Amino acid sequence: MPVGPYKTFDECVAAQKRKGHDDESARKICGAIEKNMRNEKMASAEEIRKKRKEVAAMAMEDELRYLKTSIASRELRIMELQYEHENGHKLPYAENEDYRYLFEEGYVENFKFADLSTADRNKLPDSAFALSGRRYPIHDRAHAANALARVSQHGTPEEKAKVKAAVCKKYPDLPACKGGK
Repeated sequence: MPVGPYKTFDECVAAQKRKGHDDESARKICGAIEKNMRNEKMASAEEIRKKRKEVAAMAMEDELRYLKTSIASRELRIMELQYEHENGHKLPYAENEDYRYLFEEGYVENFKFADLSTADRNKLPDSAFALSGRRYPIHDRAHAANALARVSQHGTPEEKAKVKAAVCKKYPDLPACKGGK
């Protein structure tokens, strides 16, 4: 039976002697290692290597997620500046970071800035909203994507399901409707 990093008990004792321990001390040390392995079921070197690889892979995934978010934020800032230059004013919600969700969830390629005045909203039929009470307008792709973002932040699980169902029924090609996000 392996004893720590050693293949056998005798190999452990020999290694401890090389470190300067006498025979009795070396046997006590190796006995303690062996007992600890039995009691705590220490991981083998292969299990440790496997766990290290898993941790490294998770760290790489986190870094990749961070980089994707960073790129999306930069793309968003460019779009904000273009909008401001073309329209002479900032986006009405440019101070709010919540809308960045649209980019993080993959809406960047299909994103259009969603403008809806109160008068225009009042003209919409009830069927243009995802929930009763004329909540979450989904009359166009930009508002549908925004509805998904808003409900994911502020809605109940039931509201999230209803909004997603309504949006995906009307716009099945949205990224959130394809991959089960």
